[in-house]
Amino acid sequence: MDLQALKYINYATSIVLRHLILLILPIVVGYFIFIEDPEKVDVLSYFYSLVLLFLYTPVAFGYFFEIVVNKQRLSLFEIFKKHWLNVTIILLLIGLSCVFLIFLLASIIDPNLLIGFFVISINIITLYIIPLVFYMGRDVKTISLGLKCLFGNVAFNSPLIILSMVPIILNVLIYKITGKEVNSIEIHMFKWVWLIIIDYILFVSALLILEDKVLKKEE
Repeated sequence: MDLQALKYINYATSIVLRHLILLILPIVVGYFIFIEDPEKVDVLSYFYSLVLLFLYTPVAFGYFFEIVVNKQRLSLFEIFKKHWLNVTIILLLIGLSCVFLIFLLASIIDPNLLIGFFVISINIITLYIIPLVFYMGRDVKTISLGLKCLFGNVAFNSPLIILSMVPIILNVLIYKITGKEVNSIEIHMFKWVWLIIIDYILFVSALLILEDKVLKKEE
């Protein structure tokens, strides 16, 4: 395992922790949504995850892109106008592709296993694709370049790959410890905190790596 990527992860972590409001906001909103109907916390968690994925995450990522790459602070509305559509289109394309594959394979493989596999795969495959969308917009080259950055040096990217799997590992550990799926608000909040922190750290780490090792060489 190549540990050079750890310096980018450490720097990204310091950046993310300096902007905790982006972490606290969705957690607080999620808590008040779940507390309204604790019996349906699992269903609410599913729909809230979609809201975060397609509405909040592109804006939050755009915020980090602007301060890390462009060294500027834009309003959330400006970031939404500038980045939301590009990121959402890519997310939809990836998501619909996975749903289609799950539908095709569900008759021969347990759907739960398929979903878990695709969640892990998407987290890894999009490590550089999503950050590149902020640089290049809806250019189809973002996918090929993102995959090249990932698989062109797997040893270097191994710390990022391992970190991207931590939320899934946490879910498995919680299941193993309790012996069942736990749908309490506290457990969901715990998982959300780690999921959002790790997503932000991975995104900022990828931005820093792209700036330092990929995009400078292409200039």
